[in-house]
Amino acid sequence: MNKAALKKLTAEYLQKGKAEYEAGKLTYAAHDYIDLRAIEVGYKDALDEVVVCESCQQAYGPEEINGVRKLKAYKGYTVDLRLREFREMKYGKLPQFIPFDSLEGRALHSLMHGELMR
Repeated sequence: MNKAALKKLTAEYLQKGKAEYEAGKLTYAAHDYIDLRAIEVGYKDALDEVVVCESCQQAYGPEEINGVRKLKAYKGYTVDLRLREFREMKYGKLPQFIPFDSLEGRALHSLMHGELMR
């Protein structure tokens, strides 16, 4: 996933949060939208920590193959639950690290969780 697609995903996530907030639903996206507005105004310093549910931990946790732990991938990103980040490594390019606590990480995590819960 390139930077433009990741930026679009983040914008869609925030739009979803705004719509859910205005509809009176308090979802993770709505909570992040509220927190982001509080940061812009200066009431908060950073977004809250992302909570990874048990289903996501089981589905995207590392699997052990012959004594070696292999991390699972989602949309081209390696999911590291221990370090709480998504990683993209392509040959000849610099690695890209996206922490779960960043807006891009929250959008990816929300998408990952939504697909898992379907």
